[in-house]
Amino acid sequence: MVGEGELSLDEARKLRDELHRLEASVEEHAALGVAQQMEELGRAMQWYLGNAADCLRTIDALSQDALGTRLLMEGEVPYGDGIHRDYVTELGRTWHNFVAAAKTFADHMRRQFDNQPEDLQAEYEQRKRELLDANGVVAFVSRSRNVLLHGGVFQTGVTWRFTQTSESFEADCRTDILLNRYDSWWNAGARRYLDSRAPRLNLRSTIGEHKDAVNPLYTWYQKRVYEYHHSKFADLEKTAARIREVSERLDPGSMPVVDQLTHFPDPSEPCPVRPPVKPKPKTQRGRKKKR
Repeated sequence: MVGEGELSLDEARKLRDELHRLEASVEEHAALGVAQQMEELGRAMQWYLGNAADCLRTIDALSQDALGTRLLMEGEVPYGDGIHRDYVTELGRTWHNFVAAAKTFADHMRRQFDNQPEDLQAEYEQRKRELLDANGVVAFVSRSRNVLLHGGVFQTGVTWRFTQTSESFEADCRTDILLNRYDSWWNAGARRYLDSRAPRLNLRSTIGEHKDAVNPLYTWYQKRVYEYHHSKFADLEKTAARIREVSERLDPGSMPVVDQLTHFPDPSEPCPVRPPVKPKPKTQRGRKKKR
């Protein structure tokens, strides 16, 4: 191995043994469980945002290629005919995916805090009460999951707005139909939200309101969980630094010049955390010849 010529056989053996112990300790380090949870919730958040964007693109399609005008011209045709069927099916699919992603994100966050220390659980419950529990749009989207699963796709419509210079189309639902047809599925918060949006619920606005409600809680989660467990990350960084030091002694130049995966900044600047990655050993075949 390159560099071992400067070490005695006994020194090299001791360093390799230490490196193996350090790498084994990293695999079971407490910080990795926290990091994995943060990454899992981050993926759930990205899935939620991606599905929100998909639904908004479906709504935006109303203003493209005269789709909104064609739907209005087709009128109240029986479901299953023409472009009305195709558009309502796609809108229902993307709306369902958005609601499912919102529910999945909420479930992920709740389960993560079930495994946290009691004081951090209490902080989460307090913050959730402040940001979400009294928020009508959160109640509506949450309860919509059961409605969509058991009651079928929402009955949607298209609203045409126009001025002297432009026109626009929006997808919406009649609140009286939602309240009457699915009455038993709504809780008090969802009913208040629907009443406040009567006579028509604008799906674009609802998606935006829900994102505005959820994002502050997720931002708090990122900062607070990282801050709470930062001592674990600091210890992992110390271990990673020693791995780097030992690896360089055994094989100079084997580690990257800047290894951001083993740096955990101050809690005021949270970032995704990952375990240190030891590069694969160089092989004779992979080396370039010096000219």
